[in-house]
Amino acid sequence: MGSAFSKLQTDNSAIDETRDSPSRLHKFGIWWHSKDHESILILTIGLAVVALIMVLPLWLITRLGGDGSFSAAAGAGGAAVGIAAIFRSASRDILRTSFGVAARTAARAISRHWTHLIIQWVARTFNLAEPTARVDGTPHPIAAIVMGYVALAISYGAVLSLVDPASRTVLLGSSPLPVLAAVSACPLLCYYSLAYGAGKALDVRIIPRTEIDGLVLQIYFTAAASYLPLTSEAEYHGPRRKRKYVALIVIGGLFALHLVVGMIGAAFGLELLEHVAVLLLLHAFVFSFPFEPLDGRHIWENSKLMWLGTFLPIALAFHYRIPAAFYEII
Repeated sequence: MGSAFSKLQTDNSAIDETRDSPSRLHKFGIWWHSKDHESILILTIGLAVVALIMVLPLWLITRLGGDGSFSAAAGAGGAAVGIAAIFRSASRDILRTSFGVAARTAARAISRHWTHLIIQWVARTFNLAEPTARVDGTPHPIAAIVMGYVALAISYGAVLSLVDPASRTVLLGSSPLPVLAAVSACPLLCYYSLAYGAGKALDVRIIPRTEIDGLVLQIYFTAAASYLPLTSEAEYHGPRRKRKYVALIVIGGLFALHLVVGMIGAAFGLELLEHVAVLLLLHAFVFSFPFEPLDGRHIWENSKLMWLGTFLPIALAFHYRIPAAFYEII
């Protein structure tokens, strides 16, 4: 009798433990809320929408038929053929510019993050300092800016040297290659000027950074005749809300400079200014992405809608205002 009673107590306690232990669904809920899945979900949906917009025209062309023959009425068929022809001719440029650069920028930002971690580990192992660090190990701002400027200028000049002669002639225009290479890095100076000015006004400390990982990746992609300015960036130190406003001023300022410089260049027929305007737009586009270490992440962390409102006009301008010759180098 006693053994039966003790067995019953054991069974009841096992049932109570089973009831008290969280279910798999409950554990999943705890795990989900413990991580920043909202940002991941929004970013995933955004990328999916962009991919859909890019792929849908190609799918429609396939469904409509490549030979342009339709069983619908002549008017509807003609309209469909016209739409298909437009999408067919534009799809290659779309995939190579806006969507392609967006994908490469994201990949390079992620690659730079992991490269940075690996290089930090190697530096700690062999007691190596950063290339722009002072004796005490802190980054030297002037050295970081100068090294970033020189690296971008050399990279741009090398990329122009590697492209085919026809594209190089169009890109150079009437400017010598050394002059264009030197001017190509000027948007980086504008970037740091905007960051310093906004940081001073909003009491956010700005530290220019040009690190080994950025230089390594810039050399790697330069060898592939591809140019994107990911050598240097600004590190923000201050309240989260103020960092958002600094990033808005920096990215918005680069975009505004693109518009102003482009209008002046077009009004007076100055090819060099028009070239700089395109590079200002490229910098604004690249730095607006919400990935570490790019400036767009400071806006994304505070407001996804504000980031979207900042990114979309720049992305649209990038798609419609980048000259076709630049497709060969970005």
